[in-house]
Amino acid sequence: MTSKEQYTLFDKEMELAAQSLGHVDHTITVSEAGKRGGTKVRDKYGPEFYARIGKMGGDTVKKRRGIAFFSEIGKKGGAALKASRGQGFFAGIGQMGGNVVKERYGVEYFSKMGSKGGRGRSKRGKEQE
Repeated sequence: MTSKEQYTLFDKEMELAAQSLGHVDHTITVSEAGKRGGTKVRDKYGPEFYARIGKMGGDTVKKRRGIAFFSEIGKKGGAALKASRGQGFFAGIGQMGGNVVKERYGVEYFSKMGSKGGRGRSKRGKEQE
């Protein structure tokens, strides 16, 4: 089978799929098809499904490449972000985060957090005394 015949066969299969979905009058873009598929999955399994499969993927990457890989790609991503947005971007988002914390917990929270120093949280995320 030539590539042209394969392409024609693919077009026919896509047309049949569109007809079965009731979309005879127009073809859909790849983006639209992805959005529809994602919506169907979300409706069928719920948004928690994405968290579960994301965790499974992260665990697989951790097993194959090790924890250091996440640090490596984080540094690359941070460097790319710094190159595209500049150093001031990080200062801006840090300030926005600080303002949210101040609104939520009050100014006293920063004093309490500062007095704890590096003893703020254990590995499991529980507050240390």
